[in-house]
Amino acid sequence: MRKKAELMGLAGTMALALALCGGMRMEAAAEGEEVGLIAAWWGSQDRNDKFTKAFDTYTENNPNITFELQINTFSDHLTALSASAASNTMPDLAMLQTAYLKTYTDAEKLLDLTPYIESGALDMSNVDENVLATGKVGEGIYGISAGNNAASIIYNKTLLEENGIEVKNLMNMEEFVGVCQEIYEKTGVRTQIDNISTWLEFISRANGTGLFEGNALGAGDAEIFVPFFEMIETGREEGWLLDQGIVTANGTAVEEQAVVKYTSAETQSWCSGFNSNQMVAMQAAAPEGVELDLITVPCDDPSTSYYVRQAMCWTIAAGSEHIDEAVAVLNWWINSEEANAIIMGEPGVPANNEIAAYVADMLDETTAKTFNYVADVVIPNSSAGDPPAEAGASQVLDLANEVYEKVAYGEMTAEEAAAEFFEQGNTMMANAAS
Repeated sequence: MRKKAELMGLAGTMALALALCGGMRMEAAAEGEEVGLIAAWWGSQDRNDKFTKAFDTYTENNPNITFELQINTFSDHLTALSASAASNTMPDLAMLQTAYLKTYTDAEKLLDLTPYIESGALDMSNVDENVLATGKVGEGIYGISAGNNAASIIYNKTLLEENGIEVKNLMNMEEFVGVCQEIYEKTGVRTQIDNISTWLEFISRANGTGLFEGNALGAGDAEIFVPFFEMIETGREEGWLLDQGIVTANGTAVEEQAVVKYTSAETQSWCSGFNSNQMVAMQAAAPEGVELDLITVPCDDPSTSYYVRQAMCWTIAAGSEHIDEAVAVLNWWINSEEANAIIMGEPGVPANNEIAAYVADMLDETTAKTFNYVADVVIPNSSAGDPPAEAGASQVLDLANEVYEKVAYGEMTAEEAAAEFFEQGNTMMANAAS
């Protein structure tokens, strides 16, 4: 441990030295040194188009800086990133969700950005401390928020209004089930329940713990998860839960979700659980004449369960050969009006407060809904988020989806699912720590 601490201290000193001489290196690059950076992310076509244009614009301004873009679905992005970490070929710039940060910091694959923030090379002067802290692991800052958002239920507002059905924010699970039943009875349209880890996380937070506490699940026993899986059982038995085969076939891309892609009432869902920033892409994919809106994820104690989160954060590889250039790109991305006039809040509310205000004045109606949802609904009914989870969390999140599917297919009871998630989840966390 002492040697590791010494190495980390040496690395920090070297990083600070590099940051302080970053201007000289960038000047050399501007004089003709060609630098190729790799940037990797996941997302919708809308995100891909905006991010690609932003990186192209940076190259137009800095012709010697070019980018290789690695764009994948979420699961494929994680697979590719894991493989590149194992082979020491991680992208210079890569997006991650907070839950996955610690896996890579434990393996010393991500750059601690603290020295660059302290030197001013990465200007965080207009970023709130709470937002900056979302990328903190231990004493270092390893990720800078690409946009802040909140968990949500994105729904077909047109369908519900045409059938005289009302939904509201801050529903509990019982109220939500009542809405699902009413919609199915009146329209034959079913409910898709996804983003499973968020439901389980909110249940944990309502019971006074995080989903993760150190190298274990925060819950003291499996019983707190039973009501959620009972809801899934009820939906399957009563018919209002969308057939899991359809959900699986549609995959995880937002444009492919049954709330916007369907051929009949049997293949349609009135809602889908995604983070608030993803409604823009979903609205773009919706059939003509269909208006989407968003409400909060049902839970019994919103003020304890809800929190504002990073949609994702940008990280820089510790092994990058062009750290100064990558830092300069990230600084432009966070602080530049030029960049954010292109990105237009697609990943969520910008981390930079002044940039967020600048973007808000230019938003289209759909994106404005997501900004207002975070500012007017979630923030007044939320508390601080949990710190990044320990290693093993990503496997537990996968497990949450697996046991959910077993219940949705009728292969497992609610009690069995809760027990399997609790027992295997704790085992996964313990094994990752050993």
